Amino acid sequence: MEEDSPVAIQILEEPDNGRKRITFRSRKKSSEDYSDNQRRSDSKIATQSRSPHTPTINVSSGGIATGSTSPRSPSAATNYSPSPSKKPEDKLKNKMMNVWNNMKYGSGFAPATFQEESPIWLLGRCYFYKELKVDDKVSDSQYAISSLEQFYSDFISRLWMTYRRDFSPIFGSGLTTDCGWGCMLRSSQMLLASALVFHFLSRDWRINTRTHTTEETFYYFQILRWFGDEMTEYCPFSLHNFVEVGLKLDKKAGDWYGPYSAAQIIKDSVDKAIKLYPPLDGLRVYVAQDCVVCKEEIIELCTQPVRYQGIEQSVPENFWAGVIILVPIRLGGDHLNPIYIPCIKSILTLDQCVGIIGGKPRHSVTFIGFQDNKLIYLDPHYNQPIVDTHPPSFNTRSYHCTTPRKMSFNKMDPSCTIGFYCRTREEFERFCKVAPGVLHPPMQRGHYPMFVFADKKNDTGSSLGAQNSNLLTVESKLASLSLPSLTGSTDSLEEETECSRSRSQSVSEDYVLL
Repeated sequence: MEEDSPVAIQILEEPDNGRKRITFRSRKKSSEDYSDNQRRSDSKIATQSRSPHTPTINVSSGGIATGSTSPRSPSAATNYSPSPSKKPEDKLKNKMMNVWNNMKYGSGFAPATFQEESPIWLLGRCYFYKELKVDDKVSDSQYAISSLEQFYSDFISRLWMTYRRDFSPIFGSGLTTDCGWGCMLRSSQMLLASALVFHFLSRDWRINTRTHTTEETFYYFQILRWFGDEMTEYCPFSLHNFVEVGLKLDKKAGDWYGPYSAAQIIKDSVDKAIKLYPPLDGLRVYVAQDCVVCKEEIIELCTQPVRYQGIEQSVPENFWAGVIILVPIRLGGDHLNPIYIPCIKSILTLDQCVGIIGGKPRHSVTFIGFQDNKLIYLDPHYNQPIVDTHPPSFNTRSYHCTTPRKMSFNKMDPSCTIGFYCRTREEFERFCKVAPGVLHPPMQRGHYPMFVFADKKNDTGSSLGAQNSNLLTVESKLASLSLPSLTGSTDSLEEETECSRSRSQSVSEDYVLL
């Protein structure tokens, strides 16, 4: 790993069994580091003054510093306004909540450890340390670090959306922070951001690559600008716009959101944005209904042109838009049914997987990988200051997490939304062939897939109809079996007022979390 890397890798040997553990820890910055950072900052400012429109991405010990991009339009800047003055009691409350969240989820959080004998999976990529017979001059640890460097490079390249504070008030609420209520929306932003990186930059794009093309740099900045925390059409995927879209689902700022509502908000936000931004006209979002992925609906969606101001645009004969497929699902009653753990692992090994919106009770996160019986995730609960994306240059360090974290599968809430992305029709067809093989729990006498594929809109097959009927009977009489619901959305459970589960116990009901 480079000397100026913000994270150090430690390889610890357990005395009992001789096994090795690999730990990522943040490296403390010395006064020399800060001096170097200051010199780099001065150099960057001087460079910007000479060439204000040259985009650059630099990785330094102080984080990820960005160079200039093309300036935003004047109308975008006029829409930005600082947060108004707040009452003293509100400031104190926000400050206390910020301190609590950052103490609980910040740098003091115990770093994740990784076993070198087991493969690490991250969104379809495998990082595996294997003992090799090497020359005596080269130690095994050097091979282990090399492999983990690639995992770490992949991990920090994922876009990390967290709580923010001091943004312009959300319309109708006056809230200037989403701390305490916006974690499901931030998890949704992370899944969407992952799909946008796949779409515009490719799965193998890395933030710490020494050279980026002009096109890669442009789309990197543009994706981050789309998620800026303000109510403007230039930030279609901002928290403010997500909240506005959520009003159609009877959700407002400060409410709890569930995985199904999150999926609908993503779809509606993208559908709205593609009519404003030509670069997005090659992207579609499909949300599965009743846990059924209809191939005919997706093909029809991806081959239809976009209508700008009521005028249908001409497209090539073989036009195909990349598609984000979202599948809201519930995999148990009060707890995750362990028979689906192998299925979740298999899904995270698929090249098309862009993450899973879920978490544990009272805690929404985005799952992006696993090792053994632990999930690897990005946590949105760290509260950070707002980033002003209007200037030609802004720092993107806060959009990349440097500390991998893990969670036991047994703590995962049964309600979640699984995301996939298929760039081409051939990739979609390949996904339809591969995915059904990983959706069935192994070694089970019954037929209980996580979700199913259907060729046509109203043709799910007689066997599926019988399966749904059987599941309804079992769920109504033996809810403790924790079977998946194939009969309705995960959020519909919120209407069950007599349900013994409380809102504070599960993310499962549309309902999220602190």
